[in-house]
Amino acid sequence: MRSSLYLLFLGMAAVTYLTRFPPLWFGGMINFGPRLRRGLSFIPVGVFAAMTVPPVLTHHEVNGFNIYLPAAVLAILVAAISKNPLWSMLAGVATVAALRFLI
Repeated sequence: MRSSLYLLFLGMAAVTYLTRFPPLWFGGMINFGPRLRRGLSFIPVGVFAAMTVPPVLTHHEVNGFNIYLPAAVLAILVAAISKNPLWSMLAGVATVAALRFLI
């Protein structure tokens, strides 16, 4: 049982490595066009939106109150004022922690 589990982990690690390594290795040798480069530049924004918007808009209610919505609003306000992503993340996390403690 243990040896098959180790083989499973090694196989998963090999597949993960082999699917991620070639673009890093050969990526500098390929010249992408400006249109593709511009399209690829939107991937981080899309991934961030896909990770943050659903928890904010779905109802994860604590005692009938969605604690993520005020945290998101405060994080956006702090980001607009400070222009610093660290402060906006800290404001959002602190707001969620405070609301979980208080509610």
